This record gives sequence, C-alpha cells and structure tokens, in this order.
Amino acid sequence: MKLSLPPFLQELINNPRHHVILFMVGASIFFIGLGLVLVAGQFMPEGEMAEWVALLGLVVLAVGALVASVFYIVLLLSRLWKVFSRD
Repeated sequence: MKLSLPPFLQELINNPRHHVILFMVGASIFFIGLGLVLVAGQFMPEGEMAEWVALLGLVVLAVGALVASVFYIVLLLSRLWKVFSRD
C-alpha cells in the first residue's frame, strides 16, 4: 500500500536542501537577536536605549527561533515520510 500526499505537501517534502538552508537562516537570525540582547546587557550603559535594543533583540530572537523550529520540524517530517513511504 503506497501512501499518497496532496501535491503541495509532496513538493514540500521533496526539497530537503532548501529546508536546511532556511533552517540555517532562522538559526542565524536567532543568534543575531541573541547578540543584540547580549550587547544591550553587557556593553551599553543602562538606560532607555539599552532597553530598546534588548527588546529589538528579543523580537529578532523570537522570529529566528520560530523560523528555525518550523523548518526543523519540516525536515523531521520529511525524513519520517521517506522512511515510512518506502516500498
């Protein structure tokens, strides 16, 4: 019994190299946000500007974490699909 997927999911699963690149982009965005938070906490004088930089860093960090985690899950599901759909 061969499992079948809708065409858009099949296209999503068949391109793992693209997903690895997008995962790495998300991880890079995450680390940029982490760097902003560290800069605001360690190297900037206390004040309103440091708080804004830290807030910006947290937003960037959250976006990067979301992108990286979504594409990590897509990679995991892609590998699981390939294992379970073998004949």
